[in-house]
Amino acid sequence: MGQRGATAQACSGGAGAATDYRAVIERAVDATGDIEAAAAFVESVGLGGLERAVERAEYEVSGLAADGREALATFERFRAAADEA
Repeated sequence: MGQRGATAQACSGGAGAATDYRAVIERAVDATGDIEAAAAFVESVGLGGLERAVERAEYEVSGLAADGREALATFERFRAAADEA
């Protein structure tokens, strides 16, 4: 299964979602460093998918939850900047 398939599966809560939320959050964190990668992430996963991954990380008491919340905040700043442009 490719990155997009694994990410979609993690976001939908399918088998393996308990560990795949990590891939979603890690990909989101990586994407915040590049506007094109951020746009691709939002297009393929969406902020809703990231929010679900963060919720799962919080449920699992994972340290990635904080990283995911930070990535969400960054995406929101990107959105606000785009709305102002």
